[in-house]
Amino acid sequence: MTSRTTEVAVVGASLAGLATALGLARSGVHVTVLDTVPAPRLPWTAVHHWSVLPVLEGLGVLDDALLAGEATAHWGLHVLATGERHVYDVRELGPEVRLPFNLRLEPATLRGILRAALLALPNTAIVEDVHLEILRQHEETVDLVLDGGAAGPQSLRARWVVGADGPASAVRRHAGLAFEGTTWTERCVVALVHHDFGALGYPDTTFQVDGHHGAVVERAGRHLWRYLFQESLSHDEAAAEQRVVEVLEEVTGVRPEVLDWFAARMHQRSATSYRSGRVVLVGDAAHVTHPMTGHTSLSGWCDAASLAPVLTDAVHGDPDDAVGRWAESRRRHFLDDAAPASLGRRNLVAQIRDPRRLEVELDAFRQASVGLVAPPF
Repeated sequence: MTSRTTEVAVVGASLAGLATALGLARSGVHVTVLDTVPAPRLPWTAVHHWSVLPVLEGLGVLDDALLAGEATAHWGLHVLATGERHVYDVRELGPEVRLPFNLRLEPATLRGILRAALLALPNTAIVEDVHLEILRQHEETVDLVLDGGAAGPQSLRARWVVGADGPASAVRRHAGLAFEGTTWTERCVVALVHHDFGALGYPDTTFQVDGHHGAVVERAGRHLWRYLFQESLSHDEAAAEQRVVEVLEEVTGVRPEVLDWFAARMHQRSATSYRSGRVVLVGDAAHVTHPMTGHTSLSGWCDAASLAPVLTDAVHGDPDDAVGRWAESRRRHFLDDAAPASLGRRNLVAQIRDPRRLEVELDAFRQASVGLVAPPF
């Protein structure tokens, strides 16, 4: 059995995992990333919120990300039933936001940028295509046994382990942490569509508000758009592609070309704790919400950015239990702030069928459009 040691093992080469690993490595911590997360089904572009850009800058990868992606500043609402529209410009956030734009970039490309930056630093390693079989905690270390496929079993001893291996996290399961919450009775359907939504007045990210055909519509290229909506699990998933075509025809009045599509269950869950002994959780391993947000997980990026300095101090012998306080703070943030905000967005976009209630919800956006208050997203 191949054996190795490291100061921190990051299980899962997700965006949150790689960002955590890079933050630790830039502080001089010996990091080993175990790439246990399968490649995503959808390689298409995604939007990374403007608040993520300072995180990328702190990791030293912002310039590479900007060169590989595309800045986008406009987003809006389109109320399908009435035609009411509101368009916002992120650049109007003002001088207090130094990087007032979002970044459109494929997650796989951003992961590649993070990986390259990580491997350019000393005392780092990425172990490819392994699966976690055993996790044993001791007073000052954690032992991991990995299934290396054709390479055979491997073992790794670390002082700390970061679980960043997604919603089905093996780290969370081995640490004995439950994943409490809800699985919705709707599934998410995402389609890559060849259609000029821009000609319909849709800005780069548009929340199409409708109790029946609510969707998040995002530019993915020239006349290419990412169309995300929800549907009941009672529908046959195998027939989802045909329903995508039917929905798009009803919304647009034409029959757009669907180039690819994907369907998945939707969850709203949080681990019972984001720390167990010398194991901590970040990103989707710690918490997950529905995908109708219009950008990658802000909570996952904040997990990575805030954990790296705390865990660096713990590795270097700080006796203060800052890791425990970090775990409790991040969990409270998700439950009290992030989860309600994401649920509010899903409800506005796709759940409200009462016109009077919709009027109340839209008032905040109407005020924002005339400069009275900041947009609530």
